[in-house]
Amino acid sequence: MIYVADTHAFVLWLSDRRIGRDATRVFERAAQGIDGIILPTIALFEIASLIERGKFQPPLPWRHWLQALGNTPGLTVEPLHLEDVSIAHGLANLIDPFDRMIAATALRFECPLLTKDERIASSRVVPVVW
Repeated sequence: MIYVADTHAFVLWLSDRRIGRDATRVFERAAQGIDGIILPTIALFEIASLIERGKFQPPLPWRHWLQALGNTPGLTVEPLHLEDVSIAHGLANLIDPFDRMIAATALRFECPLLTKDERIASSRVVPVVW
């Protein structure tokens, strides 16, 4: 099965910090090549912002880390599409623009979103796994 990861879920997983049981299972299955995880490029921009503010430190220098992501089993970095912008436009109940774009990517792929974000979960705009 394919899932879209939001920024928070991806950063927690990378940091070996506790994430939800179901989300952990998805990340483990993706590492085995059983499931797939899509990481929207907008999430990478949000991660860059976290690095700038000292809230996350990747295990490698930024440029090398980005290259390594391309070789991560089960992970696909998905470029931003015009359709994502169009879908996000209709998600005004999600205030955060990053959340809107990430949720829009999940809707475009018609797959669940790996997130702990209560605003996204309670909006019910996309199925959530945590």
